[in-house]
Amino acid sequence: MFGTRLFGQADRVAGLFCVRTRFFHVNFVPLIPLASFLIFEEKGSAGRGIELKKLRWNSVLLAWMRTPLWIACGISSVVGLVMSLGIQHDWQAGAPMLGLAALTGAAFYATYRFSAASFERASELARMVGLPSELTAALEQRFSRSFVPDLAQ
Repeated sequence: MFGTRLFGQADRVAGLFCVRTRFFHVNFVPLIPLASFLIFEEKGSAGRGIELKKLRWNSVLLAWMRTPLWIACGISSVVGLVMSLGIQHDWQAGAPMLGLAALTGAAFYATYRFSAASFERASELARMVGLPSELTAALEQRFSRSFVPDLAQ
């Protein structure tokens, strides 16, 4: 399987939008970044978004980092379980692999947990794409801060 797909969710404002990058992929492994998008999370929007002028490298790096973490977590889980629950039931041999699985799984989770946008970053993205007033109002409500559009642009 190959083609293009969105990967690398970054700068997420829960319920409003996030940044994702379209990659050329082979077997769902992101290889070549093509373009970054601001994707709206509205109900019924079905992944509607706006293409950004430049690649967002934080999104690209997160996609490239999450893939090996996910693969390492899966492989070390299987190997650790087979070693621990296999014919010999050798928990001492399987424990390091299960520990690696837990570590890479926690790192994978952390890449999503700590990739939320700050108010400043969300405001920058909102200015960049010219968000409509109802979305800027939701942005202000989410962060309990006032959004001031850049009138010089």
